[in-house]
Amino acid sequence: MFFEPLQGKRIVNVTDRRTAVDWAVQIRDLVDVHYPHAERITLVMDNLNTHAGASLYKAFEPQEARRILEKLAIHYTPKHGSWL
Repeated sequence: MFFEPLQGKRIVNVTDRRTAVDWAVQIRDLVDVHYPHAERITLVMDNLNTHAGASLYKAFEPQEARRILEKLAIHYTPKHGSWL
């Protein structure tokens, strides 16, 4: 789920699994479909092992992964603070 609380906007996609490739596909969709004109997209997320730039490299060619990563500003919640 992606959400933009100040805009009251939510993007929800349900998948059968929660793999690195599944996450990467969702991130590409966020960048290319939902915010194609954004210069920078700030993501705040937990430390799930699939929530990393490396997942983009598992899913896509290096040039595509780099293109997507350059549009993201990734911030993680504290390691033991996901429950917050």
